[in-house]
Amino acid sequence: DASYNNDDYSFYSFLTVEQIDSCIRKLHLHKASSPDDLVAEHLVYSHPSVIIHIKLLFSLIFAHGYIPDDFGKGIIVPLVQDKNNNLNNVSNYRPITLTCVISKIFEALLLTICSDSLVTNELQFGFKPGISCSDVIFSVKTVVDYFV
Repeated sequence: DASYNNDDYSFYSFLTVEQIDSCIRKLHLHKASSPDDLVAEHLVYSHPSVIIHIKLLFSLIFAHGYIPDDFGKGIIVPLVQDKNNNLNNVSNYRPITLTCVISKIFEALLLTICSDSLVTNELQFGFKPGISCSDVIFSVKTVVDYFV
């Protein structure tokens, strides 16, 4: 388009400070810090002007199609699953990854913007709210019992 101006980022007006603020408010508080030593509380209790700066950052990410390298970095920490079990058993641990708080907001914003396009099949059981493995096990058992 001949009217496109590299210095004009207004075409990313679909990003709003309200969306970003909503994503910040959904962050879980009292969690470990990320590799950049930021925690959710830094953003939740920051001055409202920080949201405008985050909006500008995200607009630039969309405009240039470049994700900062730090968005892909994380620290893997093993968490004990059961403190009463053997602490020397590797299977008694589950890993979590501490990632950049700003990248969590960016991911939440993408999910908000793209939620209409991210529809799963009704037959998918994993990673859906309110549905667990026990639901699919029940379905399979019911089908097997019917045909047996």
